[in-house]
Amino acid sequence: MSPDGGQTLTDRAYLTQVQYRTPANLAARQAVYAFQRPRIDLVGAVLGLAGLAGTETVADIGCGNGVYLAELARRRHAGRAHAVSRSGPPRRSG
Repeated sequence: MSPDGGQTLTDRAYLTQVQYRTPANLAARQAVYAFQRPRIDLVGAVLGLAGLAGTETVADIGCGNGVYLAELARRRHAGRAHAVSRSGPPRRSG
């Protein structure tokens, strides 16, 4: 828990103007997985658990930099895809 009891974890101004003002902090957090042993394809594993057939409408709430929807696009997911993130402009695909 953070010293302020978690307030910075939910403070919109702090999150949007400090932590996620640029993509750098999110990219740094994601880069930690490059050192994972054994290597786990986290995005692939999560999407595999979702059991998508490929035609569903998908909403990624809190999408960050959109790695999950990018993987769906790579897999040629035919359903509509929507992404929402408080850290930047809304993204929409499909």
